[in-house]
Amino acid sequence: IFTFIAVLAVFIFLIAGRDYIKYALLYLEEANIWISFAIFLLLFTIVSFPMTWGYIILNVAAGYLYGLLLGIMVVMICAISGVTIAHFVIKKCLRNFVLTRLTNESVRGIMRVVESPHGFKVVILSRVTPIPFGLQNGLYAVSNISYCKYIGASAMGMFPSQGMYAYIGSTLRSMEEVISGNQQGPTAYIVFAIQLCMVLV
Repeated sequence: IFTFIAVLAVFIFLIAGRDYIKYALLYLEEANIWISFAIFLLLFTIVSFPMTWGYIILNVAAGYLYGLLLGIMVVMICAISGVTIAHFVIKKCLRNFVLTRLTNESVRGIMRVVESPHGFKVVILSRVTPIPFGLQNGLYAVSNISYCKYIGASAMGMFPSQGMYAYIGSTLRSMEEVISGNQQGPTAYIVFAIQLCMVLV
């Protein structure tokens, strides 16, 4: 019964939270820095679960609100905290759901590689690719990779793209540009090219 209630609460939280990311970001422009940090922490936790979206928008928004250096720090702290919470919730409450919904033979092959001695490198490389953030977190949570190795590799792998997205955010002029995904320009294309190269590697 406890597991059912926990799963139901998480799903309600995720479904309700998805629609309010835009409004929360608009609110952040006027909010106190500690309130905005707490909201970022909550939003990064939401987007760390499978079937959710918004990770890149949050990176760009942090760059817009806090500038490049502080934006990267906020994103790193909030993203690692969100990944940690999602990891344990998925492992304890949503494991069967993720295994039945998200895994097939090719995904199981990836999980075997993640659980091998090369798992650290695989996690680092996957964090640079455009594979959905929540999907990666779900797959790693149901694998047998150690928590310390997973978090260390995630932090190293996420850092380059977080820095680039924070830089893009710091160059935008309004939160509407952040929300609408209006991140055109040379830097956005460079980020995409780097991610594409990492996929090919």
